[in-house]
Amino acid sequence: VKGVEKRSRRRRSPSPSSSRSGSSSSRTSGTSSSDEEAGTQLRRRRRRGSSASRLRRRSDNFTSMSTSGIVSVVWHRTAVLVMLLLLQSLSQLILESYEGLISSHVIIPLFLTMLVGAGGNAGNQSTVRSITGLVTGEFSPRDFWKVLRKEVVVGLLNATILATIGFARVYYFYGHRNLYYSTIAITASLFCIVSISVVLGTILPFALGYVGLNREHAAPVIQVMMDIVGVLVTCSLCYHIIPDSEHTSHDHDAKPA
Repeated sequence: VKGVEKRSRRRRSPSPSSSRSGSSSSRTSGTSSSDEEAGTQLRRRRRRGSSASRLRRRSDNFTSMSTSGIVSVVWHRTAVLVMLLLLQSLSQLILESYEGLISSHVIIPLFLTMLVGAGGNAGNQSTVRSITGLVTGEFSPRDFWKVLRKEVVVGLLNATILATIGFARVYYFYGHRNLYYSTIAITASLFCIVSISVVLGTILPFALGYVGLNREHAAPVIQVMMDIVGVLVTCSLCYHIIPDSEHTSHDHDAKPA
């Protein structure tokens, strides 16, 4: 019986060789994990170095005053500018379709440049912010929804502030002439234009990079887009908000005694 118990104890107790193999396997796994981390960091450094070298080569090519370099820049920029010029002519069609509204309510063209300019400025801010973040690596294309969510909140706050200031400005000059609906229409247009411009300005750099185009074209594109969208939003809101009677009362007040 004692012999059987000794043999069973020997079987249960781990052998020194097995304990050594376990410790060695744990050391091996720890070493392999550290090697993987070191390899990952090395690959990241190489990517940063390669991207920095590419940026240096691009800067050297751009600052070169060679004929081929100048012609290449002029060709790419002119192609984009011509397309944007033709696209911007759509605002002419929008204004022609609302010609009667504009001729009856002079307040619309008086503040149209202010509205379109505010939209272009707000859109450029969000566009430049997105381009800078993508180029510097502050965020990646995977963070699109996070960036868009934050820009939407910022855009709504900016639109509220600018709409309040715009309302005060329009009311100061035209509120005493009983143009209350016109003041409300201009204020609503300003709020909508700024909000839309911030969203579009954030989306454009991500969208251009996704389709393989240069993100630097997002700045002029957002400007042209907001010219068209701004004219369309302003004319549409003024058409639905401003009544015809307001024009009649304005003309009556404007007649000399």
